[in-house]
Amino acid sequence: MQIAFGVPTVIALIINALVLFPSQAQEQKRAPENFSYPPSAEIVQINKAIKSKSLSGAVTDPSGAAASDVLVEKLADNWGKSIEAVLTDSKGYFALAEGAPGVYFLKLSKPGFDSMLLKVEVTTKKANSKLKIKLRLSA
Repeated sequence: MQIAFGVPTVIALIINALVLFPSQAQEQKRAPENFSYPPSAEIVQINKAIKSKSLSGAVTDPSGAAASDVLVEKLADNWGKSIEAVLTDSKGYFALAEGAPGVYFLKLSKPGFDSMLLKVEVTTKKANSKLKIKLRLSA
């Protein structure tokens, strides 16, 4: 028995595979339990919620280059205790688990950069699908 697929069907199958299996496209790294970097000299805190469709995105340095091995932590309300932590991959990408739409608190840190505290509102309404975060060099 031979099955023939037209070009549109093959393209649709490839697109579905990319959408259904995005974790294979990036080398997601869970941070070791209780891992942390030394505190930075300054902490940048963004109190206004950033709207996004997910708790995933890319982190760059001030030049726009990918920032790998940045510790990205999802924190309890009001920047409390770390709930989940991942390290950005070689392209600066990260993805955290998320529940229902709502407000989440993130902390980003890496030696040589100021730590960042971000408030992210995950929404199904008009918002960026991925976060784009630029770190600031430590003084």
